[in-house]
Amino acid sequence: MPRSADLRTWPRSNILDAVSQGRIIGKSGGELPSGFWQIFRWQPHPELAAHVRRYYGHFESSSRLVRRRELPSGEVALIISLGPHYQLVDPASGDSLGTLRTFVAGLDDTYSLVDSRIPGAAIQVDFSPLGGRRLLRLPMHLVSKRTTELNELFGSEADRLIETLYEAPDWQSRFVTLENFLLSKLRRSEKPSDEIHMIRDFKDFSGLTPVELLRLYSPEAGTIEV
Repeated sequence: MPRSADLRTWPRSNILDAVSQGRIIGKSGGELPSGFWQIFRWQPHPELAAHVRRYYGHFESSSRLVRRRELPSGEVALIISLGPHYQLVDPASGDSLGTLRTFVAGLDDTYSLVDSRIPGAAIQVDFSPLGGRRLLRLPMHLVSKRTTELNELFGSEADRLIETLYEAPDWQSRFVTLENFLLSKLRRSEKPSDEIHMIRDFKDFSGLTPVELLRLYSPEAGTIEV
């Protein structure tokens, strides 16, 4: 598996050079109290556009712990770490809920806290609920309100994907590699059922009940306080 220590040496200039070609459609960055962060955005392939809402490539360097509050979004997220582990924290007690490196975060109706402690890079893919159902090839209620390691879903295939992404020379190569992986899943998946069947099996396709899903899109969804 990749060694996170190798990522400590990534210079800022090399990361910025990665946006010079390909379908990287945006970049942003900023300062942390003891470091910096950068994000690159990739335009999904036309075949995936109905299923993948966005790609992010993320690099972060900080000498101090960084804590994120992840709000409910109405999307299923795939996070592939190229080095660091992430610590999940119970918002109520502050206790650790375990560590993850590469995982799927299903739909949830509450926020989560995630800590990272060392410099590193990661790729995130945000799926629509139906896109997650089709590309991950499992009912969404099996991953809703929890995080699931990718190798639990895809076994050694996930390990090979992570290794290939880690060895890729730049962000464009990483995005293309991941996109080809997702395209292969899409082309081998079953087409969506008819609308009536989808309504009958709502939780299978979304992972939440209609009331829980509606709560994600309410005006109050983004105003949760810690």
